[in-house]
Amino acid sequence: MLLRFADPDGRYTAVRLRSDLATLDYERAGEEWTLDLGGTPVTRLEYELELVGADGGSERVCDPGNPLRAPGAFGEKSVLELEGYELPAWLDAPRIEGSERELTAPGRGLGADVAVRIWSPAAARDRDALPLLVSTTVRSTRSWPA
Repeated sequence: MLLRFADPDGRYTAVRLRSDLATLDYERAGEEWTLDLGGTPVTRLEYELELVGADGGSERVCDPGNPLRAPGAFGEKSVLELEGYELPAWLDAPRIEGSERELTAPGRGLGADVAVRIWSPAAARDRDALPLLVSTTVRSTRSWPA
């Protein structure tokens, strides 16, 4: 799959795909930037574009050439659904009613507290022992091997 980003005025000195898996550099090709995602080891990818200006400043934006978006804790991302992608079966599963609680946890070593959201099934009582799934975002600057 070939991604394209139009830059007819040459406003940018670099364009990068930023995701939780890797940072990949686009290549200048005339009035646009291109990135070949052949060999990508995933079938679905949430990403942003990092646009670097001549002054060295950069901004992150959703891909204007891709209307597919996903919401997230750190803002909306562009989404690529590549060959072989199938929606997870749990999306069609019956939903379990529940409630959320907002808590604050001490952020030891961070210099600030951390906002935490906990979801529990409606039938659960406060003293019930329940499994806990913890999710966080990890960013990497590694590239995929060719």
